[in-house]
Amino acid sequence: MSEYGKLRVLIVEDELLIAMELESCLASLGQEVIGIAAESGEALELARTASPDLAMVDLHLRDGCTGPQIAADLIHRHKVLVVFSTGTPHHIPSDYAGALAAIIKPWSPEAVEHVVRFVHAYRAGDRTAMAAPLLPGISIAPSLRATLF
Repeated sequence: MSEYGKLRVLIVEDELLIAMELESCLASLGQEVIGIAAESGEALELARTASPDLAMVDLHLRDGCTGPQIAADLIHRHKVLVVFSTGTPHHIPSDYAGALAAIIKPWSPEAVEHVVRFVHAYRAGDRTAMAAPLLPGISIAPSLRATLF
């Protein structure tokens, strides 16, 4: 899918059908899904044992609105890049809890592909590719947006 290679992706989502759809979409883009977690403890254990590059994190899980806490832990303790995947974008913290971006549910396969390309560009330091126009339903963290535009 990309000249940048393959990302190892952790999906943090408690709705199994949505998680499986996202897994299928990522796999079709040539990315490796290393696991699906429905709760914060599972997500942090998978991050510890499987070393993902990227985590797609829902804000609201079985154990509450723990997405921002999971994101902060994944970013600071495990050095994982995070993109929120949520149907409630108004609950995203103003600082995105350190996440790079958010994709709004229901998302399209094209939007997921766009996010994957953005993350690859971010990892490669390709500011030109990162500054490309975003599809509707995708937003970049304000702190990152400020450095791009």
